[in-house]
Order: sequence, then structure tokens, then C-alpha cells
Amino acid sequence: MDKVKNATHPILEPLTFPEVKCKQSTSAESETNNSFIGCLLCSLTFDLQRHESEFLKHLQVAHSLCIADVNLICDLRRYIEYWRMRFSQESYVQFCTLVKQDSQTWRIGNESQYYLLSDLTPEDKKLREDLQLKRLDMILSTQQQEREDSTFSRGCLFCREHFEGNRASLFDHMAFDHHFSVGQPNNIVFANEFLDILEEKLSSFKCLYCDKTFKDRLTLKEHMRKKMHKRINPRNPVYDKFYVINYLELGKNWEAVLSEEEEDEDGRRRGDERDDVQKDDNWEDWQEDSGIGAVCLFCPVSTADIKKLETHMLSLHGFDLEHMKRGLNFYLQVKLINYIRRCVHQRSCIRCKEVFPNREGLLDHMTSQGHMTDLPDKQDWDQPQYFFPTYENDTLLYKLEDDDEDGIDDEPGRAGKTPVIAEDTPIARSSILRDHNVLRGLRDS
Repeated sequence: MDKVKNATHPILEPLTFPEVKCKQSTSAESETNNSFIGCLLCSLTFDLQRHESEFLKHLQVAHSLCIADVNLICDLRRYIEYWRMRFSQESYVQFCTLVKQDSQTWRIGNESQYYLLSDLTPEDKKLREDLQLKRLDMILSTQQQEREDSTFSRGCLFCREHFEGNRASLFDHMAFDHHFSVGQPNNIVFANEFLDILEEKLSSFKCLYCDKTFKDRLTLKEHMRKKMHKRINPRNPVYDKFYVINYLELGKNWEAVLSEEEEDEDGRRRGDERDDVQKDDNWEDWQEDSGIGAVCLFCPVSTADIKKLETHMLSLHGFDLEHMKRGLNFYLQVKLINYIRRCVHQRSCIRCKEVFPNREGLLDHMTSQGHMTDLPDKQDWDQPQYFFPTYENDTLLYKLEDDDEDGIDDEPGRAGKTPVIAEDTPIARSSILRDHNVLRGLRDS
């Protein structure tokens, strides 16, 4: 692994962990080359990919037939082919609901009526669900192939660094080094197509969030920085295709899924509150809502449970946080965490200070050289500058606990609590506030 010998740049202000946050696709992901489809009830053909609205209008006007919730049918081509075959065997009237209304649309005689093909028919409902499951299987299969793909090769959207091997390394780099997060890599599908769209927008000097076009890259960069537009717009349906959450339930995009989860959570909370009224004040089951959770010191993994995070770092990275904290009071723990955060951000080994071109090289070096197992030299991290957080939203700092409850340590070599010195120190002898006349005047004013 090549090592970079130049000095690291100082961090002048706190960084910020990217918020992991995370949409319904209405078209089939796999289209055949021939996009023409025959009408359900006559010999006319239509280019379904280009003229879907004309096809649906033809069904309404020529045959008084409507398909309900077309936008929720995940594979319209296969849906139409199925019903075209069924209608050739039996009359479509047997599968549709007759709807009558006072309207001038599709007037037949003195009444306006049409036939509605919908999931009210059990056969239609089963067809829609089967198409949804087939699409979900295809999406999950594609996602798994992309996760295991070792031939991925692509450059960063914001710098000259190139990544090969696994797509997660590129997404993690853009999240941590450029503060551009699109969510967890494992939640993304069709990653190359997704990156193509983002790269094309940036090449056209188009903002990734608001889609405004600028005269040059520098102006675009300044706009995205000032407007905080260095992110994708979750309301833009263009990006829905690339998130697995949009394929999980029929007719539900990411907003609907999250809304239901929030409603369930609110319902559970209300139920818990009603139960608590009948109980004594008992705090033993109380858990703090910690927001985005604590982030691993070496990778983007985050969790609200500090014990799970410690287990993750020990099993995956060989770093024993519990052992490192042993014997350190709260303030020393804060310094140590901020020191490690800064070193990892700057790709510098926490022990020998060697700098590497990427995070993977740094972690490989620290693991192979055993620099994950021992506490770094205290003179390196026990400095006042590390009182200031490397990441301003570092939840791990809030979850630290003082290793010594009573400030007394019987074990040799362990430090007790650092005494806290109050800032309101006694008034200096030369202070004007020692003058009783002045104090009396302040009280009377």
C-alpha cells in the first residue's frame, strides 16, 4: 500500500456526520426491445413506452374500458399481455365493474357508463401482486450482485480519486470526505446508472438538488455550498428507481412506508403512555432517544446502542474501545475519541502517524501492524485542542461515561476523576468590586 508522506492539513472547524436518511417506481425495470403492444379488445397496436397515455385513452374512448391505478402496476406490459390473453378466452365484462355516472364522457344512450378493470377482481389483484413480487425478486437479485461485484471501477464525482473493487468505498468516500451522502450503499440498486445521472448533471453544471443550471463548475459549487444543496432532492421522482425501499410494498413509495412506521411508533408511544399512567414512577426501562445514533470510529456504521457499536468495532476492526477507555475519566475519553476521529478523517495512523491515500489503506495498515490494539501515545492525544469535537454531531461523545464513579481508584496506575475548577473564581484583590461603596451602588440601582 502506497503511503503519502506529506503532512496532514489541520481541521479548522468541526465536521458533520452525514445524516442517513433513505420511493415508488412506476415502470418495469426490464423492457424488451419491442415496445409495441396490442389493444386489449381490437387489432390496433401502440408503442407503450412512448405513447402509454394514447393507449389508455383509446381504451376509454373506443371500448369504454378503464384500468384503475395504472401508476401502481409495476409491469404494465405483462399486465396487458395477461388480460389480452384472458379477454380472448372470455368476455371482459365478466372481469370488470360497470360504473355509471352523470357525465358527458363516453356517453352511451342517455347514461354515461364504462367498465373498470381493477384489483376489486381477485384475479386482477393476484396478478398485480405477482408482478410486484417478480419485480422485487429481480431488484433484490440485482442489488446482491452489485454488493458482491468486485469489478466496480469509478472516479469520485467531486475529486480525482478513483475507486475499484466495491461500490461502498466510493459512496463512503463521498459521504465522509465531501459531505455528500445518498444513504447507505446497501440500500441502493442500479448504482452505476444512479452515478451516471449525478455525473451528467454535474458535467452540465446543474445543481443536484434544485436542477438549476449555472455558467461554470465554480459557480455551481458555490451555489451548492451556500444553499446547502450538496445532496439529492428526496422529492425528485427521478431518484426513486435507485432505492430498494420503493419496491418493498405494492403502491407505496418511501414516504408512505416511513409515514406508516411513524404512525405505528406514535401508536406504540400513546399506548405506552396510557400504561404508564397506571404504574408507579419507574425509570428502569427508560431509554434516551439519541437521534442518528453513534457512528463507528472507522466506518459509516451507526447504532443507538453503544454496546453494539463497541462489539462492531471489536469484531470488524479489532479495536477494543472498552479497553481503551479503561482508567480514563470523561474528559480524557473525549480527547481520545476526537483524536482518533481526526486521524481517521485525515487518513493518518493513530500510532505511527503515517498517512495513506484512502481509508481502506489506513485500516489495512493499522490492522496488520497491530496499531488497533494498543492505546496511542498519551502525548499525542492528551492536548487541549482535542476538547473540541472533530464532528459537531458526534453522538458517541454524549454516550461516554466516567469510568470512575467515586473519583477514587484502588487499582495502581488508574487515574481518578479530574477535579472540575469553577469559572467564577474569587474576586481579585485589585478588583473594583471589592469597593463596598460600589457594591452598594450596584444593589441600589
